[in-house]
Amino acid sequence: MTTDQVFMGGLQRVRSAIWYAALLIPAMAAPAYSAPAVPDITDEAVQAALKKLPEQIASTHQRSGVPGMAVAVIYKGETLFAEGAGVRAAGRAEPVDTDTVFQLASLSKPISATITATQVTQGKLDWNDPAAHYLPSLRLASSYVTEQATIGDFMAHRSGLPGAAGDDLEDIGFSRVQILARLQQQPLTAFRLSHAYANFSTTTAAEAVAAAAGKPWDELAETSLFKPLGMTRTSTRYQDYLAHDNRATLHAFENEQFQPLYQRNPDAQSPAGGVSSSVNDLTHWLRLLLSARKGNEQLISQAALLPAMSPQTLHAPLASLLQQPSFYGYGFNVGFDDQGQLRLSHSGAFLLGASTSFHLWPAADLGMVVLTNGGPVGVPESLIADFMDTVRHGEPQRDWYAAYHEPMKALYQPVGDLVGQAPPSSPAPVKSAGHYIGDYESRYFGQAAIYQQDGTLWIKLGPDNKPQPLTHWDGDTFAIEPNNENAPAGSRSSVHFTIEQNAATGFTIEYLNQNGLARWQRLSPADS
Repeated sequence: MTTDQVFMGGLQRVRSAIWYAALLIPAMAAPAYSAPAVPDITDEAVQAALKKLPEQIASTHQRSGVPGMAVAVIYKGETLFAEGAGVRAAGRAEPVDTDTVFQLASLSKPISATITATQVTQGKLDWNDPAAHYLPSLRLASSYVTEQATIGDFMAHRSGLPGAAGDDLEDIGFSRVQILARLQQQPLTAFRLSHAYANFSTTTAAEAVAAAAGKPWDELAETSLFKPLGMTRTSTRYQDYLAHDNRATLHAFENEQFQPLYQRNPDAQSPAGGVSSSVNDLTHWLRLLLSARKGNEQLISQAALLPAMSPQTLHAPLASLLQQPSFYGYGFNVGFDDQGQLRLSHSGAFLLGASTSFHLWPAADLGMVVLTNGGPVGVPESLIADFMDTVRHGEPQRDWYAAYHEPMKALYQPVGDLVGQAPPSSPAPVKSAGHYIGDYESRYFGQAAIYQQDGTLWIKLGPDNKPQPLTHWDGDTFAIEPNNENAPAGSRSSVHFTIEQNAATGFTIEYLNQNGLARWQRLSPADS
């Protein structure tokens, strides 16, 4: 899950109607047009903002309570600021520094787009190549979409896959290969006319790129981008993150405080959320991206990178004529400020304990990245907004932390139909455990086992087989309280059993059933 889904701040996505009309009516005379002027940003303005940045970091650090963060600023191809603040783990003394490795969450997406651009530069593939050309096993619910959906379509989240498609499978332990194979069962919305942010959409595109390059994605990332740029502390593998002694521990934001409660292995969706890195390493990447403005083609050609940084899909329909549109490119949020200047960004977040963001202002040759080891509360986004405002106006133009913090509360809303409900005062009686105990299977979610232990019914789902208790609610309905990346603390959902001839024939788990796939059928003894 990414904070970009909650607060885009005017920076994201589809082709604009004006651009499209220009293609349809090429013969019409158009007025002379010049690109917006380079903003009047001086070296002195940047230096003045840098002097204020440590105070802004300290204030946001204290205000948010996030355990640690690392911040870097690049300007005109040079790293002018790089510092760590706080600690790697709450209750411990080890400080965050500029080499501390953080999990990046969805900040991985623009990095994956950059890796893809290296392969476009080398002629291995094109953004407009159908993904199925390189992934013959790829199947979606529509054969037409399967054949036509391009690498760019998947990167821009416009294939028609629903939002968060596949995340529910990752939560219960399915691998990347298993999840991609099950996407065929997901219902599709309008192809190329809708945008739905999905980690496994990006992952599908990346797997197609890796197949075109003839290398596994992890190896391709390392050889095409990380090694050439000298990003020695950057990896797409979770085990590499764990191997660093100087790494930031995840801290979930629960009960209004940051706590080191969980671990998050994102290998299944690595191209979308599994990169780990340090701010020192990421400054190399930011410099590469900004070098595109000068046409530097040593590693990536401008022609290969510009489509990723261009509006490809509209983030959401406009609510009014006063709303500023926001766009998504290929892995980048794309927007324009009130001077018409292009701004590029992306945020990343694990509710289990990470929040990251970067921002590029190409016209000013300015970039910034902020990594934190706490769940999303608005820290990286507000720090970036504070700094960019200070560069342009001499000081922040609003309380950016409050502006980001408030909408991000929505990320922590529990899920499930029983949230906030009191159990029935006079529930219908429960049947004996033998009515429910058994092995079940869902075509999408795989096998499940219902069993009894110490007088309580338990359920195990997916490859993880993590046991979860079932609490009787009413009749043949039980309650389950999931707690994972996509089900925050406090979630509670019904599990309803269908009974026929004194035995359960199946059950449905409500919080997993948004797309009608969370129905399990009892297996016969021969199939168990």
